[in-house]
Amino acid sequence: MDLPLTISARYTCQYDQAGLAVILRHPLSPSTKWIKLGIEYFDEEPRPSVSCCDNWADWCVASLPASTVAAVTEGSQSLTFSLEKNEGALWVFFHDPSGRKLPLREIT
Repeated sequence: MDLPLTISARYTCQYDQAGLAVILRHPLSPSTKWIKLGIEYFDEEPRPSVSCCDNWADWCVASLPASTVAAVTEGSQSLTFSLEKNEGALWVFFHDPSGRKLPLREIT
């Protein structure tokens, strides 16, 4: 499974977000699990981020290269992520503006 996602938007307020939410439900489990990945505007910069919830939620966030912050904030530059299944885990990758595929989060 490889799910690519390319995002562009204008970010102006703390916690503005754009991305994808995946909700996982199992018929034999009362709990709902979810994954949210994308860009979140935090501390005056757009940042690649992943949140997930099993028993509790957590948040993984990264910084962009300084040379891309303004263009991503204005929405003139998009960012690409991918969600991939690998040996029983889900991986969220961030594809940086130079094209490198960087691991952002492993979800087990």
